[in-house]
Amino acid sequence: MANLFVTNKTNLMIVGWMVKDFGQEFASIKMRKNDKMAEAQTYLTDSLKKMKDAIIQENDDPKTYWKIYSEIEAKLGVVHQSNYERTIYDEQAEFAKLFALKMLDIFYSNKDILLMQYNNLIPAITSEISRSINEHGGKESLTLFCFQGFR
Repeated sequence: MANLFVTNKTNLMIVGWMVKDFGQEFASIKMRKNDKMAEAQTYLTDSLKKMKDAIIQENDDPKTYWKIYSEIEAKLGVVHQSNYERTIYDEQAEFAKLFALKMLDIFYSNKDILLMQYNNLIPAITSEISRSINEHGGKESLTLFCFQGFR
């Protein structure tokens, strides 16, 4: 990301964050759901290949990468779920959007504690949005989650 900043290709810096987030997702799945590793690895490998191909083609349109990212996140959300959860939860984008907006409201309502030592406001909010995305999907929620990741 720093290299992109120096070369004035800042519109692709989001790709660096996305790749980092993919790594965190994979590590999380590996820790908790070893039976889903092959499924997650297939999704991640395919998505990284799509991103690599777009970079090789010198595609600097961030929408291309957001599309790839949102597709993989939708698939990984299902991977995070147990087989039982897969039968219960479905795509509820409107609920996920409302949930994310409520989390954002809680964040801004409590911004005075951000500089306090040992506060966990950002990780708590981000964790809740991530959980909601994994259970209900929602591109608007995913976008908010990503911007929280830039803290």
